[in-house]
Amino acid sequence: MKALLLDDALSATVIRGVCKSFSELFASPPTPGEICHSGSAAARGDVSGILGMIQERPEASLVLSFPKDTICALISRIYGRPFPEIDRSVREGVGELTNVLYAAIKKDLNDRGHEFKMSIPSVISGQDFSVAAGGGETLLVPFMLKEGPFCVEITLLPAQDPR
Repeated sequence: MKALLLDDALSATVIRGVCKSFSELFASPPTPGEICHSGSAAARGDVSGILGMIQERPEASLVLSFPKDTICALISRIYGRPFPEIDRSVREGVGELTNVLYAAIKKDLNDRGHEFKMSIPSVISGQDFSVAAGGGETLLVPFMLKEGPFCVEITLLPAQDPR
């Protein structure tokens, strides 16, 4: 099993996965912002999809976070009607977007020797919260669409004692 590293290759994988997924779903490629590598970065938003990135053991968490206005505008494009608030349909949409994004990232990583497995996202929502998932080293990539900003965060989980 190849260990996941927060390096330029992972940053490029995240950007490719996001751009491909959003281009296919919304015919609108997002523009990546300045990448942040940190021990304390935290995704901020009003709704987030979160899932565990697991090979032989849980290795990292993936968080896809949106402000309310951005995600409501994106989901409105899908359904063809306005979504003024984050409701069940919006939360389900964030879960699906998280799945689509993880599938793209997982395929790229597995093609390079990793063995990431399927994972089911959880979705949380609230007003302007931050997600600190895992407490380890973090890669945070902000993006901009015409509908507004959003971000993707991958946080390494601390290595577990194999005993």
